[in-house]
Amino acid sequence: SFLRESLNTASTFLKKDKSGLYFFNELTILREVGRFLPTDVFGVTCRITVEIWAACCSSDKDLRAVAVKVYSIHLQNQPINAQEFAKSSLHDCMETLKSNKSEAYEGIILICMQLYRLFPRIFDDAKTAQLRDQLLHASSISNPILLNLIYQLVVTFCKEKPSIFKPKANEFLMILVSQLMKGVGATLPQLLSKIVNMLYIFNQLNYEGIMIQGVIDLVSFISPMKQYKKFSNDIFGVLLTVFKLYQNANAPPSVFLKAVPCDNYLQVI
Repeated sequence: SFLRESLNTASTFLKKDKSGLYFFNELTILREVGRFLPTDVFGVTCRITVEIWAACCSSDKDLRAVAVKVYSIHLQNQPINAQEFAKSSLHDCMETLKSNKSEAYEGIILICMQLYRLFPRIFDDAKTAQLRDQLLHASSISNPILLNLIYQLVVTFCKEKPSIFKPKANEFLMILVSQLMKGVGATLPQLLSKIVNMLYIFNQLNYEGIMIQGVIDLVSFISPMKQYKKFSNDIFGVLLTVFKLYQNANAPPSVFLKAVPCDNYLQVI
């Protein structure tokens, strides 16, 4: 069939392509064929796991994205000892997060997401606490795309592993607030949605002492900024959430003076 011919072509190129010049193209073929013939693709990926892992950690975002998808196919189609291989992969993820290779963090966190989706049982309390601390450390890096991935995972764990994440809830919240105050460009709406998600989870789980004032200060700080005018509804959506969940919260009148009126602005008033 055409798919098997494509796979054979990719496999042949992989054997000859010692320089890795065409690795992106080869991985792209593996990803596409893997959607239909995953076990056949595993026969190829098992020979190049080291190279796929290196591509997952690449600073090239396109190569990294396709490599993570191929690695996910590899994870899902381990014929034996799949759980053990997943544990080993999680260990490698944590070792990389421990290092200072921050350019590798995006791919590693994407792999962690796949591991948690496919093998949630390998995330015992000790491993989850260790990963929590590494995510907390990585969240101080000023990289909006990385931040969005980190907090995607944080939101999931806050919901599904509350006892592990509760002690660090305020730290995760305030680091994100601080990063947003520094400026995150066009990723602002996505990151604001992470704050909203965390606030809802913290409220549902009855977390006490959450630093709501820091969130209000964030809205006060960024709402007048010209570069964020088009995101006014997202910004005031955060304030609206605070007022819905925390009845005693108050915002200074100055928040409304320079802001662009929008639906959520009007609801907050």
